[in-house]
Amino acid sequence: MHKTVVIAAAGAAVLVGAGAAVAAGPGSVTSGRPVSGAALAAVRAAGAPQSAKAAARPRHWRHLLRRVEHAQVTTAGKQGTVVYNAIRGAVSAVSPTSLTVRAADSFRQTFALSSSATRVRIRPAEAAAPNAGKGKPGSLSDIHVGDEVFVLGRSADRPGAVPTAQIVVVGVKR
Repeated sequence: MHKTVVIAAAGAAVLVGAGAAVAAGPGSVTSGRPVSGAALAAVRAAGAPQSAKAAARPRHWRHLLRRVEHAQVTTAGKQGTVVYNAIRGAVSAVSPTSLTVRAADSFRQTFALSSSATRVRIRPAEAAAPNAGKGKPGSLSDIHVGDEVFVLGRSADRPGAVPTAQIVVVGVKR
């Protein structure tokens, strides 16, 4: 009987430890030890809640990011606070110095354009080249009203600062 209790306690400790590791997140360190794949598998087999299973799947985040309409992220760096703005939508206005994009939820974002700071990528139509990858380099003159685009811009963290587009990808799916 003593052996059965020791084995059951050891098994429970492994499951509880694995559960705490998943709650902390995949790849993180708990109690000085990295989370192992075996621990994650044990938690999944034990019927962990769906949120723990989702946290163990990095593909979930990739899938989520593909559905982003617009976002703003603030970071602290060596040069101070920087704000990154991203939007996916249709070009509603374009000039040599600015670009306005309208997302599916009618949110609008204007970006400053710079021939030295803004990179443009052109993705071909899916039917013409299904395995085209990242597309080909483009120029600011390749951006037209009505084009479906993804734009990532950067600005200083101050009121009224207009972000400068860092990259514009033309031909993205909504």
